[in-house]
Amino acid sequence: MHQQPVDRHFYLDDSGAHDQGIWLYAWMGVPALDEACFFDEIDTFRAGLLAEYGIPVEFELHATKFLTGHGRPGGKELAARYRKHIAQHMLDLLDAQPDLSVGAVFAQRPLRHRRLMDEAFAGTLRRINAQLEAAREYGRLVIDGDGTNPLYQAAFDEVRPARITGFKFVPAHESQPVQFADLIAYTAFQWLVRAPKRAFMHHWYPAHLAKAHGPERV
Repeated sequence: MHQQPVDRHFYLDDSGAHDQGIWLYAWMGVPALDEACFFDEIDTFRAGLLAEYGIPVEFELHATKFLTGHGRPGGKELAARYRKHIAQHMLDLLDAQPDLSVGAVFAQRPLRHRRLMDEAFAGTLRRINAQLEAAREYGRLVIDGDGTNPLYQAAFDEVRPARITGFKFVPAHESQPVQFADLIAYTAFQWLVRAPKRAFMHHWYPAHLAKAHGPERV
């Protein structure tokens, strides 16, 4: 069987609160031809964090931990204002990429956790597939995780997105792009739920990701 060339890689991560009946997947779609240059920009960004804040390149920028003050990058405390500035810089870096796509899809219903995730992921597959169809492109997914959750293959088999050639799993701590996708997911989630303790970032999704799709409810 002929394997279609991949025009765009989509880096995905999720965020949500099953006790509130809401789950969300967010993505950034990187054109394959621009990927090397984009990765170089991420490397430059991380080198800047090391020089200015002493944050090692291998330190995982996990949004829910980083923005809540957890972790001591480089063995040192990092003030909340710097953490917020760094996260906003990350979002601005994405928005500055002319051909990079960003979006989020969520499910909000009183369902069991697995079913809620399934609906959100299936909706994400349909949205990404529609984007690829409109652009006459093919894409491949890179999902945060270790590949042990059967939900993803089951949803993929159910939706059968013709423009998505497949997917693979990469843990966020091993992938800088997935860490960016994690921040998109957390930003979109906070835009939706408006948690009082995260009021500082309620406006981030529309303010820093002007090109972003959604968050779209399924």
